[in-house]
Amino acid sequence: MHNNILFVKGFATNIKNENSDDTYKPIKNYFVGCRDKIKVQWFEYTPNEQFEDIYNRLVEVIENGNIESGKPFDRIIGHSMGGLLTYRYMNDPNNETNLQPPILLMPYLQTSSIFLKILQADLFPSFIANNFWVPFELGLPASDLWDNGNILNSRFDLVNMRQLVQAGLWQTENKLDDDIMLLNNLKNMGAYIILGEDDTSAVLSSKIIEEFKDPDSDYNWQEKVHIVLAGKHEAFKSFKSNSDFFEMFDKMVNNEFDTSSSILNAIKLLINSTMKSIEQSVETTFVSCIEPSDETSNKTSNKTSNKTSNKTSNKTSNKTSNKTSNKTSDESIMEKYEKYKNMWGNMGI
Repeated sequence: MHNNILFVKGFATNIKNENSDDTYKPIKNYFVGCRDKIKVQWFEYTPNEQFEDIYNRLVEVIENGNIESGKPFDRIIGHSMGGLLTYRYMNDPNNETNLQPPILLMPYLQTSSIFLKILQADLFPSFIANNFWVPFELGLPASDLWDNGNILNSRFDLVNMRQLVQAGLWQTENKLDDDIMLLNNLKNMGAYIILGEDDTSAVLSSKIIEEFKDPDSDYNWQEKVHIVLAGKHEAFKSFKSNSDFFEMFDKMVNNEFDTSSSILNAIKLLINSTMKSIEQSVETTFVSCIEPSDETSNKTSNKTSNKTSNKTSNKTSNKTSNKTSNKTSDESIMEKYEKYKNMWGNMGI
């Protein structure tokens, strides 16, 4: 059975010339090795498209499912702007899906960028925002994208950057600069995240980075669900970090983190079930013990009365020991019951 994946590409990654290779060639090579179990459909767009139009088209593609297999998508993976589009889709309450947790690769979530602050201050005239043409190398230099990027493998096409402006405006309108809200949204969708430690394009705040790195953080919803690599915006193209990238990416694609979590949940359910059975057994024993048979009471009282006093008559000692033994037995059982009950309560049962 194939896992159907939709990969949402980043901004302007469809542009190719003699100086640039396919941005996602390393990831495509990875999927070639997994073609027996994974079917990937690629979602791309041009820089000239409006941000809203791209998102609406993405929703339609997801609803239609994988063209090759004819099956619904199981998961969305998004890189850069594709990561923002994936985040938006997964966080949209109007979208009812059974998708697995998304994988966000260096997502364009700029919670602390100067660019967003300019947009918030409304210092970007609409005319410039809609006609913001610059050479690609000036807007997104290759040296900022991957470790070996330089002027020899840069792209010098004139690119309209309005899509980045529109995406930034959407982020400010939806308060993605609120660290706690963003963290809670990511947690609710159970997102897998890979970040580049030297990435200047996806500028998350230092608070979020610290939360991601802290294994005891309240937002560490699954073990190693968010990985910070020593790399840039396209860490999968770097000779220095691509091995670390694909090691983590492979675990995420194959749900290895989910598997360990499922095993732990299964063990927890088994323990809870066992403890509840023990509790029911103790309750049954408790009820039967607080009403002991006459024969048991007489034996216990006779034994106690003989040890207590030789001067007291058998009749008096029997009555006294019966009352004492019954009271002691009741108190002892109650103490044990309360002890186990408190212990189970502390274990969350």
